[in-house]
Amino acid sequence: MSLPIKIEHMRKLLLTILFFISISVFSQITKADTWDEAKKIALSENKDILIEFTGSSWCKPCIRMEKEVLGHPKFEEFAKDKFVLFVLDLQMPIKVDSENYQTFERYKKIHNVSFYPTYVLTDSEGKEKTKLKGYYSLNNFIKKLSK
Repeated sequence: MSLPIKIEHMRKLLLTILFFISISVFSQITKADTWDEAKKIALSENKDILIEFTGSSWCKPCIRMEKEVLGHPKFEEFAKDKFVLFVLDLQMPIKVDSENYQTFERYKKIHNVSFYPTYVLTDSEGKEKTKLKGYYSLNNFIKKLSK
């Protein structure tokens, strides 16, 4: 292989890598750390809020949803212009005096959540539109959120 061919091959490889990096950077779902932040972003960007009740370190269906659905490029592309994601992740071991637990419990009561994962879709003001419980395939999850 001659040097010009190697350089051209490297250039194509570099462009391919940059393309995939740009897709992952620009097709991300907006995430909010607090409910107030989620509402503010949703109002300013005319989006709904998708609340995720999860146990990312211990709940098998939650882990599977994150890996197979929420982290999938097809879902990210679908959701990026529609939702602000507000994640409530119950950490183990449970520390009842922790801010994490208190916040999780407050929103769990508001939305009557008793199963994980649960996804609550609200409008930008917090009015509940849809509630989805458990594991969904990628296409079924998108379909349910599209209604």
